[in-house]
Formats: sequence, structure tokens, C-alpha cells
Amino acid sequence: MRTTKATLPITTLLASLLALPLHATVQLPDQLEYKGDTFPLTISPLALHFAMNPELKPAEGLITPSILRGYVATLGLENDVLVLNALNIERLDERDGCKINEVDIIDQQYPDQISRTLNWFSGVIPLAIHHASQKNQVIYADPEGLVAYDYLLLHIESGQLVKRELMSQTQYQAYHQQQFEQYKDTAQYQTQRQQLQQHGNLSAQDVEQLIFQQNSFSLLAVQPQPRAAKNAEKIAQPKSTTPAPASSS
Repeated sequence: MRTTKATLPITTLLASLLALPLHATVQLPDQLEYKGDTFPLTISPLALHFAMNPELKPAEGLITPSILRGYVATLGLENDVLVLNALNIERLDERDGCKINEVDIIDQQYPDQISRTLNWFSGVIPLAIHHASQKNQVIYADPEGLVAYDYLLLHIESGQLVKRELMSQTQYQAYHQQQFEQYKDTAQYQTQRQQLQQHGNLSAQDVEQLIFQQNSFSLLAVQPQPRAAKNAEKIAQPKSTTPAPASSS
């Protein structure tokens, strides 16, 4: 359990679907446990879910400069299914109001394994390979030694891992820009852009840069351009056990 000195909560947040704070404080990221490594995430997979289901969002977590969303989620993959392993919030110490304790409330919020399965999530989760252990970095390396891979992209459909894809820094930057260009055509982007301009008195260029840096558009299941087969590995899905309907004669 982590204990820190209390700080004043940030109360001025934008009321957009994917809230874009105007504060410069570095945020504690959500994380994903995968093949023995823990990767910090550049997206918050639960953000959209909580935005659409506000009654499910933890109400007791403190809003501090480093955790504006009020929680830190730890995800994992079990048999290629995306699950929630922990949901940590910060809470004032009952005996010392000048201390903040970090508490895992997953048993309280999601009491059974079924509720912890994120079958509502579809999107692409990028993992920076340099956060992996040395053993796994070797596994993610190009066997021909021609490309230095920097990212492992996990393609998720309805909570199921369907493809893993390796990308170099250059490939990922191009893919990331492609995502953003497609996001700019959505209603969510227009809402964010208008609210940021009204709230922060920012120029159109500043707003676009801020949204790009926030990276919330990565929640979209935008597919990259086709690449060489060696870069991507499709995950075999379990065969359906539902019997085929009998043919009528």
C-alpha cells in the first residue's frame, strides 16, 4: 500500500466524453500485465466504458493531479481474453487526514470473474517493447534482424485478442497519425475540440495538438494498413461448440 502526503484535488475538468484535462501534471497510467511483464498504457480502456456507464465508475476515489480520472486500472490477458486484474483508487487515511492511501477495490467493484472480463472492449492496445524484460525483448525481435521493432500492438475485438502486430517507431508513428486523421471525422472529436476552445481559449492548432498528445483516440478500433505477414500474427479463435442446425428434407 502506497502512502503519500495529501494534495489539493483538481476540480476543474472538462465534461467531454473522453475528458481532456488542461493540466500539465504527468498522469499515472493504467497498465497491462502480459507474458510476465507490466506495460504502462498510453490509453485508458475503462474511460469510455465509465463515460457511457457513469454509475459503474468508482465514486470514492480522490481526484488528484496525478490521477485526474480517479483510478488506476491494471489489465491482463487470460487465455487471450482481456480482463481487469486490479482497480486502485486513492483514499484519505481515516486516522491521518494528511495521508493518502492507495486501495485496490476490485473485489468490491467487480466481485466475480465474469464481471472482470472486458468483453465490451474493442480497440488496439499499443505496448512499448522497451518496457519488456530482456527475455521477452528477444522474442519480439525480428528473426532476420532487418527491423528494430519498438511496439507490440494487441488487436482486441469484444474482449478477445485476435491479432498481435509488431511495428518499428516509424511504422507506429504513421499508424498513430492515421488513427488521428480518422478520429478527426468523428462526433467525439468535434465535441472535444469545441469544449477545449471554449474552456481554454486555445487556437484550433493548439487544440488539435492537445488532443493528439492526449491519445484518447487510440480507443478506436482503427485498423492499420496491411503489412508484411511476418509483422502480424493472427490468433486462432476457439471453434464454436454450437451444433449445426439439422437440414430439412
